Amino acid sequence: NKDTYSEEKTEDIKIVEGLVIEFGKQLKKVPLLGPKDILIKNIEENYSEFVSAQLLNKWKDNPQTAPGRFTSSPWPDRIEVSYIGKTSENQYEVKGVIIEVTSTDLSAEDVDSKIPIVLKIINNRGKWVIDDIIIHDSELSDK
Repeated sequence: NKDTYSEEKTEDIKIVEGLVIEFGKQLKKVPLLGPKDILIKNIEENYSEFVSAQLLNKWKDNPQTAPGRFTSSPWPDRIEVSYIGKTSENQYEVKGVIIEVTSTDLSAEDVDSKIPIVLKIINNRGKWVIDDIIIHDSELSDK
């Protein structure tokens, strides 16, 4: 249900949702199969404004755990948010799917796959940032 959290869309929820959507647009810019130094540079350039320093360092230490683009096609196009829940005063849990598309999808808007994702969003000194991401390996089939 897309409207799970629309009844009480506070300013914080709007910011958290926007953060996840903007982060989702960055995923295609980080190819995960390149040399480690280039991968780390891409992770820093594309993700640093969206994630906590702790998560950024975790990805830089082990770049293969970062989300991004594995192949030239399909590639991650966006994150669609299905749920936002407040887990504490300074923390939200966001559930959704990474939408992957192929080059033939651009005109038809066909989706190649939907990969479930859960994000932990924290308020770090007044700024909402992604502090953890769990990407489920199995993709969701269309209903």
